[in-house]
Amino acid sequence: PAKGGSRDKTEHSSPEPDRDSAFLLIRFADKLGLGQMNIAISQINTTVGDFDGNSDKIVDAWRHADEAGAELLVLPELALCGYPPRDLLAKPAFLRQNQVALDRLAKRGGRAVAVVGYASVNETNSGRPARNSAAVLRDGQVAALRHKTLLPTYDVFDEDRYFEPATDNTPVEILGKKIGITICEDIWNDEVFLNDRRYGRSPTDELTGGGAELLLNLSASPWNLGKEHSRHVLLSQLSTKAGCPVVYCNLVGGNDELVFDGGSQYYNGHGVLGASGAMFAEDLLLVDTETIVPKSSDTSGDDEKIHKALSLGVRDYLHKCGFASAVIGLSGGIDSAVTAAVAVDARAPDPADCEVSTLGRGPQMNRAERFQPDPVKGMHLVAVGRVGITAFRRADPEMPGIAPLRPGQADLRQAAVQQHDVGPGGPGIGHPGIRAQLPTQPMTEQKDSIAPRDNIAELEQLPIAGGAITDRHQV
Repeated sequence: PAKGGSRDKTEHSSPEPDRDSAFLLIRFADKLGLGQMNIAISQINTTVGDFDGNSDKIVDAWRHADEAGAELLVLPELALCGYPPRDLLAKPAFLRQNQVALDRLAKRGGRAVAVVGYASVNETNSGRPARNSAAVLRDGQVAALRHKTLLPTYDVFDEDRYFEPATDNTPVEILGKKIGITICEDIWNDEVFLNDRRYGRSPTDELTGGGAELLLNLSASPWNLGKEHSRHVLLSQLSTKAGCPVVYCNLVGGNDELVFDGGSQYYNGHGVLGASGAMFAEDLLLVDTETIVPKSSDTSGDDEKIHKALSLGVRDYLHKCGFASAVIGLSGGIDSAVTAAVAVDARAPDPADCEVSTLGRGPQMNRAERFQPDPVKGMHLVAVGRVGITAFRRADPEMPGIAPLRPGQADLRQAAVQQHDVGPGGPGIGHPGIRAQLPTQPMTEQKDSIAPRDNIAELEQLPIAGGAITDRHQV
């Protein structure tokens, strides 16, 4: 479970408010607390190590926040370097790049005060090399720093391996208000919400005890099914217990196996949800703390959320790794239909190039032949027919591209060639003139013909379809 997903006491859900009465109560009560403040919450999609690209996204959000009249801009955890940076944090050059990028970002900033997550150097003489930090940027300078206190080391997290925790955390004065800054796990240790607390400290209690009038949480919290409901309960109870508003800014996007859903939120000091960001998409929330309107937490169906999470994860994996295209295998079953749908969404706004192969002459072939391709959407039908591998058969000296065997040499080379037969319509795909010859005997009867391991080196240089096999994994 990601960040307390299985340890929450969701039975303590707050009731949905009556909109009219709650609206009047909120306006009156909030005048007695934090007062009026315009806050922009920017959930952006970052790439690990892309300091220039991430900085450009932050500057763009900053510009939109200024145009909307925001006084405070909040961004996600480690927004500057991307999350999770993992072993890059062990490289001093990576930490230096963080600092250089932060100083440049401060000078590019706008009018609003910005709170940005980044990785800083641990300047003490002991402990881990880095800190998971939040920088307060104001008037072209780094005005204050705060560090993450609770470092998760469970499930997908290994932060205690890289980061040194904060020893204390006090509110920062911003715009005449005492504001407490927390980072992700710092809020996931509430004794009311959790059955088993992992840590002995409570950063939120320390901050409210120090007079915090507003709590910020910069997050990179991965999504799992039901996570948004757990967050709603946690944040609603936290704001009620703290007696002050809570701003929750979560990362969005896919990074390797992790998918971050965004879903940033604002709660007033009475546990009422006043603003909620989009799920699985970048978004900029604008909050007037004095005039919020109560909202309900996300109610979209589980199937829709799962589909969006899969599509976002695949899309970002392709984009962030620099892949221009992908090949998927479609057999014609329901799993292939889901795979194709995810692939099409993942390629948006560009069309997906889908090739549907017809295999054999059974039901799969019939389903594929009924498939109606749409060239406008980049979908094509490729008739493959029988697909086989001619294995453990002595090579034909006349077969193009295949060298004859030496006496006593077992033949695995043709096993490296996936031979296709398109039937009477023409030659095989990818290697003209090659036709599939399926083994006439069961594999168990031919096991003595397997080539010795010593022949692998020869296979790697085998010319096939105009090129040589250079990767033994292809064999």
